[in-house]
Amino acid sequence: MVTDSLQVRLRGFERYLVSVSLRDGSHLDDCLLVSASRPGTPGAATVWLFNETGDVFVPVSEVVEVWERSS
Repeated sequence: MVTDSLQVRLRGFERYLVSVSLRDGSHLDDCLLVSASRPGTPGAATVWLFNETGDVFVPVSEVVEVWERSS
C-alpha cells in the first residue's frame, strides 16, 4: 500500500540526484528524480527517474526508500 507520506517524501526529492531502494532488494543509483505522483492521484502512482540508460518509471508501491546521492 502506498502511503501519502511516501509520496510527499518522494516529491521532496524532485530535481535531485537520488538512489532508490526497491521492494525486490535492488536499487537504482545516481538517478535524477524528475517527478513523483501527487498524493491522491487516481490510477497507478509512479516515480519518473532519469539515469544513464534513459527514463525509468517505477511504481511508487515498489519504492522502499529514497535518499539524496552523496557527492
